Amino acid sequence: MKVNFASLVLNEKDEPIMQGKDDPVTLATIARQALLNPGPGEEKVSGEDKFKRFQLAMKCEGEVDLQVEELATIKKRIGIMCPPLIVGRCWNMLEGMEEKRTVN
Repeated sequence: MKVNFASLVLNEKDEPIMQGKDDPVTLATIARQALLNPGPGEEKVSGEDKFKRFQLAMKCEGEVDLQVEELATIKKRIGIMCPPLIVGRCWNMLEGMEEKRTVN
């Protein structure tokens, strides 16, 4: 499935979430942070699993065609690492259900 990681993540008022004055949060930002940071209770994750997550995080740029398993991994990580608003917005984008606004 094609996913555009340049898509903006919107707040509850449908406005782009900003990290700083001129830096909007994108799906790439959220996906990479969720994949690259350890979650609760993940002190003993194997190096192999960490490397797979790293490889997937590096794919999260621009428009990418993802396999079902990759999409599931990203959704799982976002679900573990993020609050409900971010989970909802990102999962909708990953499933093609959210109107996409992108960074120019």
